[in-house]
Amino acid sequence: MTIITEYPLWLIIFCLLLGGVYAAILYYKNREIDFGKNYRIALIILRWSAISLVSFLLLGPLTKLTVKESEKPVIVIGVDNSESVILSKDSAFYKTELITQLKKLEDQLDGKYEVVPYLIGNQSRRGSFDELDYQDKATNISDFFDQIELLYTHRNLGAVLLVSDGIYNRGSNPYYQTQKIKSPIYTVGLGNPEAEPDLFIAQIIHNRQTFKGNHFPVEIKLAANKLKGQKFSLTISENGKELVRENFSINSNQYYETFRTTLETKEKGIKRYQVEVTPLEGELTHKNNKSNLYIEVVDQKEKIAIAYNAPHPDVAAIKSALDVVEKYETEVYSIDEFKKDITPYSLVILHQLPSVRKPIQDLTQELQKQKRSVLYILGPKSDYARINNLQTGVTINQNKKLTNEAAALHNDNFILFSYSEELKQFLQRVPPLITPFGEYKTAVSASTFLYQKIAGVETPYPLILFNENVGVKNGVIVGSGIADWKRYNYLYEQNHEAFNELIQKMVLFLSVKGDRDFFRVEAKSGYDESEPIQFYADLYNEAYELQNEADVELIIESEDGKKFSYQFSKQNRNYSLSVGHFPPGEYRWHAQAQWGSKNYQKSGHFTVKETMLESQNLVADHALLQGIADNSKGQMISKEQLSEFEKLIKKDDQIKTIATYSRKFSLLLNSTIYFVILILLFSAEWFIRKWRGSY
Repeated sequence: MTIITEYPLWLIIFCLLLGGVYAAILYYKNREIDFGKNYRIALIILRWSAISLVSFLLLGPLTKLTVKESEKPVIVIGVDNSESVILSKDSAFYKTELITQLKKLEDQLDGKYEVVPYLIGNQSRRGSFDELDYQDKATNISDFFDQIELLYTHRNLGAVLLVSDGIYNRGSNPYYQTQKIKSPIYTVGLGNPEAEPDLFIAQIIHNRQTFKGNHFPVEIKLAANKLKGQKFSLTISENGKELVRENFSINSNQYYETFRTTLETKEKGIKRYQVEVTPLEGELTHKNNKSNLYIEVVDQKEKIAIAYNAPHPDVAAIKSALDVVEKYETEVYSIDEFKKDITPYSLVILHQLPSVRKPIQDLTQELQKQKRSVLYILGPKSDYARINNLQTGVTINQNKKLTNEAAALHNDNFILFSYSEELKQFLQRVPPLITPFGEYKTAVSASTFLYQKIAGVETPYPLILFNENVGVKNGVIVGSGIADWKRYNYLYEQNHEAFNELIQKMVLFLSVKGDRDFFRVEAKSGYDESEPIQFYADLYNEAYELQNEADVELIIESEDGKKFSYQFSKQNRNYSLSVGHFPPGEYRWHAQAQWGSKNYQKSGHFTVKETMLESQNLVADHALLQGIADNSKGQMISKEQLSEFEKLIKKDDQIKTIATYSRKFSLLLNSTIYFVILILLFSAEWFIRKWRGSY
């Protein structure tokens, strides 16, 4: 331990001198009271010590301590908790003996290593091996390695043990994610890498929405392994009534067939159809012989027009996000070809328009005249002088055509519409857009959804904002390159769900005519079984201002009449509620809010679709597990060798406890011992003085 001060140490001499001078004046020169020679010397020493110590503490002395800390190697064990593991012949082993072996292994390693168990499913999570139930409806192994990279990169990560069948159906290929892990990865192969006899529905492709009276197409992909020569039937039914039946013969041991048909919709609402193939003798499982398809039947489409200055990837990306929503009919035109009447369109999207060469003055005047909502997407060709006069909610004075690369910064106070937590997290990671460099002014009436983050600096400049002026809604994307967000979404999630949600939420908000309803509840009409069910609500007062003082209650009723009651959470000025996961089926919900003397109510329905991902592919991918182990200088072992794992990691000299040294500083004034010493010194002095007849 070393004592240091923020002042030169030679000042301690002055502290000692100050204490000595003070004590000498008090007791040596003052001889009115005869303390006696020995007592006078004792009093001088006590007062000298006390005053010197107080003076020294005023210098702000610190103690510097070098602390040694030992960190055990971290062993992360990730176990596949998905359904595919137990849809095999060894299901009894996985439900009992494997769990026992894992718990024994944890006990063996405990003490010498820091053992961190993970359960791998749709998302990876910390847990205990007692929680293994193999009920997860999807497998995302790449998420497991992402979490290891995030949490243990700067820790003493000794090794990773992955216990899985190697089948993944969510996220990216885990092989490439392991390249970021610098520690050896050991793998244990579960399941059977050889195909078992099985007939299954591999995939059902259909639209999410259709229109009343339409015939909508359905494509069903069928597959079978090692069942050559057998026959089966495919049926499609609704409410027990058979609509389609088709017979098939399996002509190979690796059979694959695509069946296409059309179904007619006669009533509005969410319709459920049962798809089933005949169970055959000798199949590994019959769970994948049936599935349901859900489709929402609506009345009519909303028309949306996209007009562009010049062809651009952003236009195609936005159109693709809208094309998956059946209720939208999206038309794309070059501005030179867009001579149509805008009356049928609920929203017009202008890409880099108006521009210098194409001012489109007649179109913008007509849009304002008909009070039509517009989404402006700005870019290098945009004419900012004209756009600044369109009351979009933002004015931009660009400086010499210069640009910035602006990342997205989420506005936590945005309340115009609700969106998922997944979208919020996605927006924190997306690539930057190319935005104009210059002076920005945002209107008081505008609401910023995303701000610009430039070179790591948070700015008040909007990246995406919305504005309402005289009852007309407008939106602005202040930059080009949003197609990169779609590519990024697919690169990391193997889907476009977050990007599609962003575009669809923006378009829904802008295309809906002014809704003066004081109570709104938003929920999806369909969910996957592995997807949490979420609700969002808004409540307005008489001045049409958002408030959340009132309680909002929700009741969900299942097909068999069971009711589940919930209460919304209050968040900023909105309401939100996550009710978790529900089993497959159809449900109705009823929301209610009491505000003053008024009672507001909303009702709706949703369906939960059974997730069949885990039963569609039951062939274990041990080649992937072997590749992961080889790539990380680990080793693949069999489930019977699990108890040998400790011996394997003991052979690795890199897996060891490491010592780190750190310096800790502590202010002496924060230590009570010095105050105790001062009290003892002054108390002893006071006692002697009183004893000798002084005060």
